Amino acid sequence: MSPREELAKAIHRGMCVQSWQDCVDEERTCFRGADAALAAGWRPPARVITTREQLDALPVYSEIVPFGYRPSQMLLVKRRDGAFLALTPSRPKNGGVCLPVHVGLPATVLHDPSETS
Repeated sequence: MSPREELAKAIHRGMCVQSWQDCVDEERTCFRGADAALAAGWRPPARVITTREQLDALPVYSEIVPFGYRPSQMLLVKRRDGAFLALTPSRPKNGGVCLPVHVGLPATVLHDPSETS
């Protein structure tokens, strides 16, 4: 289901008196509301991974935030060899040596290069 459809269904559940079948038409209020929210910058909540299998399945250059951190404190980027590099304020993307780190789960996926925006 696309973010637009997810949002339209959420709008429908929260405020629409019509049946969902009556709102499926692209010109209906639920879809117009979803379009307005998407145009204003709404995005679905970030995905949270909880297992090593999900972590291993992330593509190269995925960016995650490990449990207990904020993105401004630590961002992890997946390397080609499958290890994650820590990017912190003291180790910015454009400098410093980044060392492989252990990833604490759950972790929030901030960027998955295989997903379209």
